Amino acid sequence: MKQTVSDKKTFTQRIEQFFHKPLVEIVLLVLITIVYWSNYSANFNRKVDMNGDNIYYFALGQALADGKGYVNTIGFTETPHTHFPPGYPAYIALLQKIAPDNQQFIKKADGTLLFAAIILLFFLLKKLTGSVLIPFCACLLSSVQVDVLRFGSMMMSEPLYMFCSMVILYLALILQNSDLLDYHKWQNYVLLVVFLFFVAYVQFVRTIALALVLSLLLWLVVCAIKYGIKWLKQHDTVSKRRFFHFCLLFSLVLLSWYIPKQVWDARQEAVGKTGVAYQSQFMQKSGGGTMQTYDDWAERIGNNTRRHIVGYVPQAIFRTNWFPDQPTSISNWIVGISVLVLLLLGLFNMRQSAWLILFYVGATMAVLILYAQEYSTERYFIAIIPFFFFLFLNGAAYLIHLVLHKLFKIESTRVWQSLLVVVITFILIPTHVEAQESNRRMSQIKSWKSLGQSAFTDYISSAQWCGANLPDTARIYCRKPEIFYMYSNYHHSEMIPVNVEPDAVIAFFEQHRTQYVILDSWFPHAYRTIYPAVMAYPQRFELIHQEGKFDERQRSYPTFVLRFR
Repeated sequence: MKQTVSDKKTFTQRIEQFFHKPLVEIVLLVLITIVYWSNYSANFNRKVDMNGDNIYYFALGQALADGKGYVNTIGFTETPHTHFPPGYPAYIALLQKIAPDNQQFIKKADGTLLFAAIILLFFLLKKLTGSVLIPFCACLLSSVQVDVLRFGSMMMSEPLYMFCSMVILYLALILQNSDLLDYHKWQNYVLLVVFLFFVAYVQFVRTIALALVLSLLLWLVVCAIKYGIKWLKQHDTVSKRRFFHFCLLFSLVLLSWYIPKQVWDARQEAVGKTGVAYQSQFMQKSGGGTMQTYDDWAERIGNNTRRHIVGYVPQAIFRTNWFPDQPTSISNWIVGISVLVLLLLGLFNMRQSAWLILFYVGATMAVLILYAQEYSTERYFIAIIPFFFFLFLNGAAYLIHLVLHKLFKIESTRVWQSLLVVVITFILIPTHVEAQESNRRMSQIKSWKSLGQSAFTDYISSAQWCGANLPDTARIYCRKPEIFYMYSNYHHSEMIPVNVEPDAVIAFFEQHRTQYVILDSWFPHAYRTIYPAVMAYPQRFELIHQEGKFDERQRSYPTFVLRFR
């Protein structure tokens, strides 16, 4: 018997009802859980990541946990810290109280926060779309995305920021439909307090949270304007209450962000920090100098826009093996623009709450496009990668609907949309799992020294030797004090001078009462600056320890621990 349009709709409705059954949702969440933890465990790296920022976070958290305050402890003197915001170190301090000096515990707590963020993403997207399939697929892809997983075990602020942003966005959607003017619904006020706490806190987790808060405020303005116009036209009580509801919510969000910021700015000013956070990086010009002219800004915006459209965003979704320094081909532009079109279609295919996601993703990308291109990498949009997956799948589903409905006059396209989303997801998952191969191999290596002798491992060995053989009060100068701090059992050190003449090196060491110097080849600065001073003034330096040996063929040089006399 020929199936009628009505029968097709009934079949579609049955499929939708099936996916909305509580048991099915539980099964989907269990699948997300299995996929996430199996991939996270395979990528979990027990070793200390060498980016450096993570060690500063850890040391600051230690200082807070020990009651020293928010101070630098890596150098010789404890001074107020003014660079990183205190949100993530405060979180580390709390974990330190539970499990003191346990980096693995912190990393696993980060992984748990990342998992919670992905689960919240499911409910957030379900609330936005009224569907569960696309949210489920977006969460699956987020659970295997290599950059997301990598930052989940680096002891960095990205997992905490992603969790906070998901909480804020999800509670914003709940509060959107509540009524803050109804004083009898105490549950709304409990959610409001939690919401405002995260709004106040998130700015201290990552500075880019400013984009999240501004997008939230802009969304609330749009909602207030919508109901304000409706109230003026219809003079109805409901629109009036909704208007004042959003005005009140806007005011509370603004105050929750502004008051803590003023308190922090006052603290920064009191300890001698003036100016906007990260202003020097923002004004830094690629290749040296500062941003000054219209042409400087036009070049930066053009370069960053190109890099994100043809590179970073498609790579986050597809793992395209794009590299920033490679020439941009026509195929790169075709792929990049196609992805951009699908992302925009994904926004168009949502309810009015699409404005919130549009403002959040748009504001984050605007910051990255305006920022110095040295800092324009996937690290800085880790938190919105799940939304790229969602918008891409949602856009693909909307595109096939347009094609089938407009060209082939098919009334019900939901089944075809669902099939396309599932097919895309299960094509992309193996691609992302394959991209994890390097991280999975590295996670199996128990220590960096297991990689064999290199300038990198020589530096670590030298730091460990100093920790075991030099007194805690030793005044040591080296290239990477934060990494020295971690591998020397928390011995203090400070940065060597760089790119100065031998006489200036000796004067610097004398002025700073230097006792020991690490001359390493992991970074070029030491051999470029310190080695000429050693050759010019050999009587001022005494070799007390050496790691590695000269190998001219491999261009390998030892790491020396020198006593300065």
